Amino acid sequence: MGQTPARVSSRATLSHTLIFGVPFISWSEAANLQYRDKNVVNPSLPASEGMILEYWGRDLASLSGSEQTLPGWVHQGGNGGSLDSLKELVARRIPVVVCLAMTPIAHNPGPAAAAVMAMTDSGTGETLRRGNATSGVLGPMIALDTLRRWGEVLRPELMRESVLMACRVVIGYDDARQVVVLHDPSFGPAWEVSYQDFDTMWAFWNRLFMATYPSDFARLLAKPSAGQPYPPRTAEQRAAEAFVYGYALASVGRRNDAEARLTEGLAIPGLPTGYRQSMLLELARLADARHETATAITKYQQAGVLVPQDPRVWRFLGELMQRDGRAASRQVADSLLRRAAALCADTTAQEAARRALPHDYSTMDGCQQSAAPPPTARLAAGEIGFAMPGPGWTQTEAEVLTLVRVETPGRRAQAVSVWPVDVPDGLRGLPQEVHVREYFAMERGNPRDVPWSGFVEATRDIAHRRYPTLSAQITGSASKPAREVLFVLVFPDDFSVRQRFYVVMWNDYHRPHEPGASLKALDAFVASLRIATASEQ
Repeated sequence: MGQTPARVSSRATLSHTLIFGVPFISWSEAANLQYRDKNVVNPSLPASEGMILEYWGRDLASLSGSEQTLPGWVHQGGNGGSLDSLKELVARRIPVVVCLAMTPIAHNPGPAAAAVMAMTDSGTGETLRRGNATSGVLGPMIALDTLRRWGEVLRPELMRESVLMACRVVIGYDDARQVVVLHDPSFGPAWEVSYQDFDTMWAFWNRLFMATYPSDFARLLAKPSAGQPYPPRTAEQRAAEAFVYGYALASVGRRNDAEARLTEGLAIPGLPTGYRQSMLLELARLADARHETATAITKYQQAGVLVPQDPRVWRFLGELMQRDGRAASRQVADSLLRRAAALCADTTAQEAARRALPHDYSTMDGCQQSAAPPPTARLAAGEIGFAMPGPGWTQTEAEVLTLVRVETPGRRAQAVSVWPVDVPDGLRGLPQEVHVREYFAMERGNPRDVPWSGFVEATRDIAHRRYPTLSAQITGSASKPAREVLFVLVFPDDFSVRQRFYVVMWNDYHRPHEPGASLKALDAFVASLRIATASEQ
């Protein structure tokens, strides 16, 4: 819908108002509609716009039209709104679309922002590691205070992915109780949120609001209205709120609060199976992060019984058993990880999981990390040695050894990472070319938050030695950097004995119309890489 700059009025308004008769459209209903820019806009925006259209007696066909401005309608809004400007409109029985962060606790800014900040700020690694206590289904949710700090480095549009925004419709407010009343496509009709939490979420999107109404709205509203109260939110809608808030709390390290919110969600009468499974999985992840192994195993197993087609459950349980170290546990772990990989290769199972699990908001694919070999190996102290590849490179504090060079913050940077891969039992003793083929197949087939394209397998000669490589690209936009990726596999001289090889990953972020950086730094790093033998460690 079109918009004009915000107009803020100081006109006195009522102390409380609730607009009756605003139809509610859920996320799942909107997902089945035809609407503009469906490939980059999630269903919360068309759901919100559709509610406005139906309130004023229009059908939803306008959502798919090329015209964003309806003839004869008034369009008021833009960035920089205020609660007073919203209240003035709502007091006149004009519902307003607002776009907010998902929660007042945290929001997923999208993979581009997290990736660029990981190369720009040494504290970002710790921020992202807090999310290791979640399943990853909602992606990396970052505390809003942290996102404000990121905004000092990144351009704002890099952190505001349209596919991850949460649009809602303001239908009321109450000064005495200090609450805003919203139709939320995910959390249900007439959802109440405090003034403080509302403004915290709204500020993330620059207090964007859109009020669209017919120029003769007063005549339309003069007709008698039944004024029926809104129905109570369903068990599924209440569960969506409990799950998303619990996930957000876990993402920012508030694990006790997350456990309480998720446990509260499990007690909702009539809780759908998909949400029960999701909450149990998040509780398992919290127990896993606290090293409460018995509790974690129980929760994983309970979640697996409810939706056995979800590969996340078996992958996380397999990784937990793998860390146990005992031979029997390793055998169980290998079986569970193979099960997860098989589910990801089974389109029927994937569709069954999709139907069973909640889809009331943007979710991430459950197969992102399930392909073998699992990335559980870690570098030991003294295992490798290397030289900095040139001036301006620094080492970040992260689980994976990573060197970064930032040319222009938020716009242009490079990174070199290295990690070991232990060959799975089923592939041990096979030739190197088999491991190259299997590893590159895993990277090719690994679903990701943003699709990769242009995969090319080749070799690269560095310091008189030939290395297998796999390259790929991520296409950016005018406001977001593109990304070029190159994997280099390094097999040590004693690979046949150790059955352990190394992956060097090159990341190059730059604007789409700009050339990528030279690979001289990558070559310098690989040429300097020294891998200690087992006896030297």
